[in-house]
Amino acid sequence: MDRPIDFVDFLELIWAGRIKIAIAVAATCSLAVIANFVMAPTYKATELIEINVSSEHLGGLSRLARSLGGVASLAGASLGLGSNDARSVALATLKSRYIIEHFIGAHNLLPVLFASRWDRKNNRWAVTGSKIPNDQDGYKFFRKKVFSVSDDGTTGLIRVLVKWKNPTEAATWLKDIVTAANVRLRDRQVARYKANIKYLSATARKVG
Repeated sequence: MDRPIDFVDFLELIWAGRIKIAIAVAATCSLAVIANFVMAPTYKATELIEINVSSEHLGGLSRLARSLGGVASLAGASLGLGSNDARSVALATLKSRYIIEHFIGAHNLLPVLFASRWDRKNNRWAVTGSKIPNDQDGYKFFRKKVFSVSDDGTTGLIRVLVKWKNPTEAATWLKDIVTAANVRLRDRQVARYKANIKYLSATARKVG
């Protein structure tokens, strides 16, 4: 009949398997160290944006637009975008390839985003041919891994989020992308005003 294993037997078993135990402990420690380097912490920078192209950005166009308000009503035209339309345009602009690719290019971020393919010592790509990231690769990586935009249903604002391993870079990137998008939105709004004012001015001359 088998007897229960006592403390002495347990110690003998441990001693007999000491090599395997040592190997297992060493392997576990090694994996922990590797995971610490590979799985670097990710930091998030987020901002809620209110879309509003103020009259100060439009300069004299705003005053001219007000003077043509009656003509606009008669012509059934609109000088600006409604809040919902403006938000939709802003969402599309922030997600656009134009904004993101220009941002990546302006900050030379391809070597940063694809650091594993970059030779920092010689300041060149460590890969060749099709393995060298291009603008399209940068856009896809940035949209999938780093940058996201969503319509905040609770507040009606736009939520912009940047996730990155460096908190300072995450905050800077967020600020710069939002600034670039605002400039583009402002320019598009100004262009829209100019086109509509040109049309309404011509209409006013005909009515007059």
